[in-house]
Amino acid sequence: MAGSGPRLIGLFGGSFDPPHMGHRLPVRVAAEELGLEKVIVMPAAAPPHKSAGPWAPPEARLRMTAAAFADDPLFETASDEIERGGISYTVLSLERLALQYPSPDFERFLLIGADLAGQFDTWRDPERIFELARVVVMVRRGSRDNVVVGPYRERMRFVATPQIDVSSSGIRSRVNAGLPIVPWVASAVADIIEREGLYR
Repeated sequence: MAGSGPRLIGLFGGSFDPPHMGHRLPVRVAAEELGLEKVIVMPAAAPPHKSAGPWAPPEARLRMTAAAFADDPLFETASDEIERGGISYTVLSLERLALQYPSPDFERFLLIGADLAGQFDTWRDPERIFELARVVVMVRRGSRDNVVVGPYRERMRFVATPQIDVSSSGIRSRVNAGLPIVPWVASAVADIIEREGLYR
């Protein structure tokens, strides 16, 4: 922690079905760029923008997420949305985060991928989200940050991060085909998938 300003806290949510290096690396780089003290990683119980899935039970995704980020002290896995159940609205998680990390001692950042940023106008209560956190969009290095149109674009910050060409659906397909999934996922995550028979 540097200086006497507010402490900087990030929130990064998702299905994490399963979590992989394409989740972890861009967030790590963005956190360094922003000077975040901590990033809270929060698996969703039921993401509002997913038409199918999640494929693994919430508790299994929570275990996999904790395992995926466990070796880096920057990250802290939180179970709030899974414990709350139902559809996971980010604004509700930020309301909770604001109680735990109140202003002016803390400044909160919401980290989202470019794919989600393009749908931001469909999120529940975007105005309240902007009141609760700075919205940071992680975009692929070398690409144009033109994924967001409309009134919200000027209120977002864009951070260029490396992107790994891997997806959770691709990992699930490899598991189903009996193919190796390390190093795209952490060994600890692969062990949970194997032990619990997920994605088969």
